Amino acid sequence: MPHRPCPRHNTRRQGLTSLALSALLTASLTGAILLPPTSVLAEAEDRGEVSAELKQLRQRIERLRQDVAQTRDQHDRARGEMRAIDLRINKHIHELKFIEFRLGRQDRRLGQLYHDRQRYQKDLEQQRHLLGKQVRAAYLIGQQAYLKLLLSQDDPAAAGRTLRYYDYFHRSRTDLINNAN
Repeated sequence: MPHRPCPRHNTRRQGLTSLALSALLTASLTGAILLPPTSVLAEAEDRGEVSAELKQLRQRIERLRQDVAQTRDQHDRARGEMRAIDLRINKHIHELKFIEFRLGRQDRRLGQLYHDRQRYQKDLEQQRHLLGKQVRAAYLIGQQAYLKLLLSQDDPAAAGRTLRYYDYFHRSRTDLINNAN
């Protein structure tokens, strides 16, 4: 009489097979895939010990592996894009810091130029005021000196030298007035 497996043992074997497949599925999802060699699975299929449930679980595991691989590829691409964006951001931050440095330096230079301008304007106003006083005094003295020189004919050579000096002073004052404007 041939040996027939007991239905109770067959159910128990299917339960263990389902439990093993569930463990394999969980392990494959967590990344710790510990599948038996393909030859062992093929042998088990040949003997009729693997059910349709096992085939479905294999297909599901394969789909999950493909999904994980695709997700990893997408993750790697996104990581590469993030690196490129970070590099561009760092470059722009460096450029911004350099521009801020140059702007600070230009602001300090502009402040110095503004200060110098105020000082020069103050000096110019003082020079204009002094020049105005000098021109008025020269005008008052000049008219009297020319008259005295012309009326006093004591020393014609001295009168000529004095007129020459007045001419130099007059030119110097004229240059100062022209430069002040």
